[in-house]
Amino acid sequence: MGGLAAKYAHLPDYESRWRRALGRELGLHLAMHRFMSRLSPRGIDRLFRITSESSDSLERYGDMDYATKTLRGLLGNARFTLKFLLNAPSFLLDII
Repeated sequence: MGGLAAKYAHLPDYESRWRRALGRELGLHLAMHRFMSRLSPRGIDRLFRITSESSDSLERYGDMDYATKTLRGLLGNARFTLKFLLNAPSFLLDII
């Protein structure tokens, strides 16, 4: 086992502690993965174009380990949010 995990894995409440601490983040990563894996190549291009236009928010708030920080930063950017919402119908058509 890894160093930090090995130090705490023997505790009886280890499972509930890590789930409480990281469960929401892991769930959000999974939801994002499922969303993006269902987009068409054109939808992925559209999403990355919209996101790249908000690179200032990504640079400031982006965190590959904590998706909530990244999403809050992007959704706090009015330009990104507007463009994402305007493209939402085509994203939905891709994933259904």
